[in-house]
Amino acid sequence: SSTLFGLLSLTTKFTNAVECLKEASLGDNKAVDISVGDIYGGDYSSIGLPADILASSLGKVRKSKRELVSDKDIAKSLFVLSVANIIQSATLISLMEKLSTVILLGSDINTEEIRQMASVSLRVWTQEKSRLIFPKDPLFLSPHQNIAKLSS
Repeated sequence: SSTLFGLLSLTTKFTNAVECLKEASLGDNKAVDISVGDIYGGDYSSIGLPADILASSLGKVRKSKRELVSDKDIAKSLFVLSVANIIQSATLISLMEKLSTVILLGSDINTEEIRQMASVSLRVWTQEKSRLIFPKDPLFLSPHQNIAKLSS
């Protein structure tokens, strides 16, 4: 999350993570991101891409004047980009290792909206072969991680 909050501090007026997360939840990333529908005018059904799938994060910003773009929308776009990056990595690892369950720990951006987006993305990208879980208390698993590392 340090990279995410570094990018957010460079591109928005937000000064802390709590404020940024709150404001991003009010933003609309579709105002600054390019979707498949923006490119093709609808679904790209020949390869199975629905119109609302993200094609380019912040892609619309290059055509806009910065003062016309909302900080909330930029923050939301960067949150979506960050989650997509994490889940794409988790997808690759879960498919390579044939994992049916992926546990996501240590996220400062753990909101219901982000959990939902991440869970759906992983299920879709792994063709329903993996599921994502978020422990209620991620610190509970930390000692178990260290024991697993020592025993391998």
